Amino acid sequence: AEDELYVMNHPYHFGQHLNDIIMLMPIFHAGQLCGFAGSVCHHVDIGGDSVMNAHATQLRQEGLIIPPIKVKQDAAIDGGILEQLLAANVRVPTIVVGDFRAQYFACHRGCSLLSSMAARYGNKALLGWMSDLQDYAERAMRHSISKIPDGTYYGEDFCDPLTVDGEPIPLRVTITVSGNAAFVDLSASSDQVPGPINSPVASA
Repeated sequence: AEDELYVMNHPYHFGQHLNDIIMLMPIFHAGQLCGFAGSVCHHVDIGGDSVMNAHATQLRQEGLIIPPIKVKQDAAIDGGILEQLLAANVRVPTIVVGDFRAQYFACHRGCSLLSSMAARYGNKALLGWMSDLQDYAERAMRHSISKIPDGTYYGEDFCDPLTVDGEPIPLRVTITVSGNAAFVDLSASSDQVPGPINSPVASA
């Protein structure tokens, strides 16, 4: 519905880490969904044991977890329940709530601009252009890949260990280029570790 808002930060539901709150606002024209306005903000604090808890071994130790939720917009900001929850769980509520409101109004502005385009050109043209833009991006990427000689490429790096006497944590990637496609294999990287540096799907 037009007065709804989608908010989340849960890394196991396609978020990244808890400080990154994702907000999406649906955009309608003539009763048809024609897109979403979205923003991602890295908030200065999200609660937990410390601002960035390097010793966390569980997600809940890192701060306030927001699963993917759909709320009415008036329940989110301007004293709404979601804003109240944020303020009650962080050390600097004025800053965090201010940034949260900025996210909301950024989405609101995006809705206004896209709605204006839909009103001027119509939903059919607008959705067609969105599809064309995605196709163009794919063609551009494939064109760039095609300039790389076919073959297998390997690289590695290491994260610092979780403890002073621990082992460095390997990040290894093999990329196989064939024509205009590249296949990325991260399977030789470290398995999940008991610390706050694992890479969820949205980051990988």
